[in-house]
Amino acid sequence: MKHKKSVLRDSWRLLVAVPSLGLLFLVSAWLPHAAELDRLNQRLDEARDAQSSLASLEVQVERARLEIADLSDAYRDRRQGLVPDTDPMPEVLGWIAEITERHAAGDPEITTQGERLGDGFRAKRFRLGFRADFQRAYRILDEIESLPYLVAAQSMAVSGGDPDELPRIDLELLAYARHTAAPAAKEGSP
Repeated sequence: MKHKKSVLRDSWRLLVAVPSLGLLFLVSAWLPHAAELDRLNQRLDEARDAQSSLASLEVQVERARLEIADLSDAYRDRRQGLVPDTDPMPEVLGWIAEITERHAAGDPEITTQGERLGDGFRAKRFRLGFRADFQRAYRILDEIESLPYLVAAQSMAVSGGDPDELPRIDLELLAYARHTAAPAAKEGSP
């Protein structure tokens, strides 16, 4: 019986030792591995978030690139439209006459004064004179600046003598057009 007790005691020891060893293995080997897997999964999630953020930024950059291209095209088209290939003077003079009439400018006078050639452009010079109070004069100048062609004011003079009269506004303006031929050589130049 003694032998049977000894086997039984050894069996109990074995039954307690095997699960204890299994638990020890679980604690010493598997739990650190599981913690490392959790850290790796967390880093993987962060990498996926960064990738989706990067993809979102790439889409935004592409949209911005397309918008810049569209704006560049619009700017080029607008710039080319502001400085036409043809002489803008007939249209510009007609628009200015309409503008001064619409704002009831008194004694309007428009006189052309020749042309100035430059590298790739020509500028038609003209004078515009009228009588108006400063608010109407400002509106007239604002509309001239908003014309669909490039018209630049070179000088402006304001004069007024009689207090009962509106001031006289005299402007020297340039209306630009493209010029593809080289400027003519001056006399005496080689």
